[in-house]
Amino acid sequence: MQKLRLCSTALLVLLAMPVFGQAKKRITVLPLKDRTGSGAKLNVSQKAADEILSKLAETGQFTVVERDQLAAIGSERNLKFDADFNPVNAPKSGLQTVCDYIVIGQIDEFSANQESTEKANYISKKTEVTGTTALKISLRVVSTETGNIVAAPTARAEKTATLGKSSASLLVTNVGSKASTVSTDAALTKLVDSEIEDVATEIADKITKSAGITSTVAAATGPVLPKFVGIDEGNAMINKGANAGIKIGQQYDIVHSVDTGMVDPDTNKPILKHKVVCRLTIASVDDTTAEGKCPGGTPAKGDELREAGK
Repeated sequence: MQKLRLCSTALLVLLAMPVFGQAKKRITVLPLKDRTGSGAKLNVSQKAADEILSKLAETGQFTVVERDQLAAIGSERNLKFDADFNPVNAPKSGLQTVCDYIVIGQIDEFSANQESTEKANYISKKTEVTGTTALKISLRVVSTETGNIVAAPTARAEKTATLGKSSASLLVTNVGSKASTVSTDAALTKLVDSEIEDVATEIADKITKSAGITSTVAAATGPVLPKFVGIDEGNAMINKGANAGIKIGQQYDIVHSVDTGMVDPDTNKPILKHKVVCRLTIASVDDTTAEGKCPGGTPAKGDELREAGK
């Protein structure tokens, strides 16, 4: 309960942050379901889930939530956060107190095989062991607030590599060497791990690029402001929407900047003059855009918005 209270407090702090300087989205990856049944020996489903979470962290776009942080919520609400978790239960699960998105999914294809080929002549025999692997993962990224699936990335990879070589003399009994099963098995495991990393990297990249999942973190120089993009059926449209915190009824001044032709001697940057063209009242919002009436002048494409009166 103490952990839940701390997470709830943290959530309130996040909600109180400025609209255009939102914190990174919080995300976790639940265990994957191995539909092939063939990856259990190499623990593929667990490795893949851990690797995907690690790659998401490496993107710098998310705050990753370890699965053990879900235990308190699960025990309190009698829910099990595993590969069979139903996304419909996300909004009522309490998960939104610790993360914004959960990633669930399965391994659709997995194989890892070894094949030996031999070449022999009168005095020696050479053996080469080749490993071939294939892996396909399908995921769903679920909003803990709505239960909606916001992305469904998939990735597949195949790999082939030499696992080991050996040679033996045919002239003298028991002379020569042969690659042991243990060494080729270890090499095959390493090949599988490399394939898991490749698939996880591709999946994490697709999740990061999915519209509306990641949030832009304000740079040190200030937040990224929405911009005017054009007129649609008499309404002024901007390039930010619900994913950036834009809400119906909010008001913004659309500001046009004009280059004076002069340069600031301290920064060596152009000196601009800013003029309020019109005041926009948001009337409709979707995920990535918003629009409304803006009585006054006509803005130019790319003009920035500022909160009204600031």
